[in-house]
Amino acid sequence: MTGNEDRSPQKAKTRATKKTSTKYKRTCGGLACGVSQQSKQSTPAKKKEKKMTHTAEIHTELTPREYYLLMAHPDRSPETDSESGKTISHIRTLQRFGITDIQPRRAVIKGGAVYYYCVAVVNLQRLANGGKRTVETYKNEGDFSNIEGNFHKRIRKLLPERAEINKWSVQRIDYGIDMRLMETVGEYVELLQRGDKAHSWDVHELSEAKRKRQKRGQGKRTSAHPEGSVLFDNKGYSVNIYDKYAERKHAQEQSGKEDLKELGEAEGILRIEIQAKKGKVRAIKSKSDVEGKPLWFFARYDVAAPLVMQSLKAIAGEADYVSMNVAEERIRNCGMRTHTKADMIEFLRLVNRCRSLWKAKERYRGKTSLRRVLEGLNALDINPVTIPRSFGKSEMLNLYHMAGVQFAEQRQETMEKGNCRTLSG
Repeated sequence: MTGNEDRSPQKAKTRATKKTSTKYKRTCGGLACGVSQQSKQSTPAKKKEKKMTHTAEIHTELTPREYYLLMAHPDRSPETDSESGKTISHIRTLQRFGITDIQPRRAVIKGGAVYYYCVAVVNLQRLANGGKRTVETYKNEGDFSNIEGNFHKRIRKLLPERAEINKWSVQRIDYGIDMRLMETVGEYVELLQRGDKAHSWDVHELSEAKRKRQKRGQGKRTSAHPEGSVLFDNKGYSVNIYDKYAERKHAQEQSGKEDLKELGEAEGILRIEIQAKKGKVRAIKSKSDVEGKPLWFFARYDVAAPLVMQSLKAIAGEADYVSMNVAEERIRNCGMRTHTKADMIEFLRLVNRCRSLWKAKERYRGKTSLRRVLEGLNALDINPVTIPRSFGKSEMLNLYHMAGVQFAEQRQETMEKGNCRTLSG
């Protein structure tokens, strides 16, 4: 390297952008021009699935009379919970309308008093559409009035005094976005499986795998994702990204019931789900002055989008995906120090060997600091996860920006219809 070479990653990015400008313009109009011809070949179909939320667990206090009326319901089914070992009553009479489960419960609190309450699990898409079954998630916060009306219509037969859904309290809510990627779904799942993770996350262990591990007496949980999906969790929330077609097909095989229409609707869809548990729900609520934890507040785009985007960024980063050959060429042509470029290339190879960015970060021992290596790669618009040779592609867009476009478009569409509910309710 000569004394005149520029060692700044930021200036290297400026030069690299002129040679490798494959970025699309991010506007509410979707994926605009500005993508190279080769990149276009690996760009998923532009038809986008604008969904947001699909399931919520809500809770309300009951009077002793309401509790015992539910316990006497002819469709009540007591079942033993596999994790806690407790017997929980389930009423699924309204499942076909989107109120998938009703659970009357009681708890002894301080001083020996008994607290009666009810937990309900609702499928927002089905509830909003009067019971219509679909693979989609709940789409538009502007359609929330349908949820309020249909919930009132159905639940009042069981709990007439608890028919206002926003007087129930959210305990858990699942956010999501569907992306119609067609034939590239499997490729994106593999790229995300090789991606990064937030520091507090662990690879989620399925209950069956956990039982087998405990039976064998092996204390270390798995660090590999289940086939066809990306699963992380911590105490606050969990992340689940998967091929919707493969998930539906497996479910149908397990049930022995084939539904070709459902499979057709699910084909080519990548679903990104974020399940906000009780602790995360409390954290989200603490940042607002909304009274209670009403469903309308948590079903808003302003709440859902940041959590989904934050999770996706932690896994995929922001840089687009390129092949190893393209990455090496960009690095060699940039103006960084020779040993820095060598460490960057070696780190990419380490990610390939580990098949995991977060594992490679733990094992990296180069002379250049990991922070500088990652900054340099980002400056050159190189995702540390390179495209496997078997894909036969040199460039693929990052889902983080594509998801951002979808959220922006849907938010704009909702605002134009005048359906945005304000924080005042």
